[in-house]
Amino acid sequence: MPIVELGNDTIICNEELDFILTAETNGTSFKWQDGSTLDNFSVKNEGLYTLEVALDQCVSKDSIIVRSRSRIKLGNDTTICDGEPFFLMVDTIYDDYSWFDGFKEPIKIANYNSEQWLNVTLDGCKMYSDTIKIKVKLIPIITSISKDTIICENESIDIKVSGESYESILWHNFSEDTITSVEGKGDYWVRLSNKCGFTVDTISVEIENCNCKAFIPNAFSPNKDLLNDYYQYQFNCDVYRFKHKIFDKWGNIIFESTDQNNKWDGSCNNVKCQSGVYVSRFEFFYKNASEQTEITRKILLNQ
Repeated sequence: MPIVELGNDTIICNEELDFILTAETNGTSFKWQDGSTLDNFSVKNEGLYTLEVALDQCVSKDSIIVRSRSRIKLGNDTTICDGEPFFLMVDTIYDDYSWFDGFKEPIKIANYNSEQWLNVTLDGCKMYSDTIKIKVKLIPIITSISKDTIICENESIDIKVSGESYESILWHNFSEDTITSVEGKGDYWVRLSNKCGFTVDTISVEIENCNCKAFIPNAFSPNKDLLNDYYQYQFNCDVYRFKHKIFDKWGNIIFESTDQNNKWDGSCNNVKCQSGVYVSRFEFFYKNASEQTEITRKILLNQ
């Protein structure tokens, strides 16, 4: 019988995975696993290598498994939420660790946008990892939304929202579009969501009787020249349960009346007020209205 010996199964470094495999044999003809008939075989990949040798009509066979130090697997590319802890971990059996940024430990925090990889060394063999891409996802941001507004009775209005990083939209009325229609007074909320969280904002809609207008000045000068000596406001329709208050800059009430004919003359407790900005607030009901109307204006008093 011919003698054939390929040696023990072996593990080699990646950079050594290109060598000539030669058997110890006294055979005179050779046949490798791929059918080649040379007395040696060029190994370029991991795998099972088999050699049959023949001598005087007798055949012997041997095989060897060649493995290399495998590439380190860091896992699939991933998306994480902003602020969420994320760790990359490799086995602790290696002699040396060298991450792309110089970090030298087997466990690494990687909670930021990046492409991560490392080299390790074991028994003199240098091994490389694959690359993992990490993307950080923010919670949704509302970039624009319809402003608080006033509409006429029995009218509707479209309100809109736009944002970034969201995966879904939900309005108060379960609409999932960027635009929805509302009618009537209320605070209408919208929520933008993704897997990392959600952001909510609200649009306030007030109702006014558009057939009834309030004419309210923003300045007057009570200097007894018979021009704008009183804070003259008017309504072009009947209003009910009327209240009018004037506030100074500290929020103190300096004038109060429930009589529309009682106009402010610019005095504070029967003393001339200082020139400056004051706040006027009206509270009343329009005819047949179920809700109170409030109007607040700034007044420039020029003595």
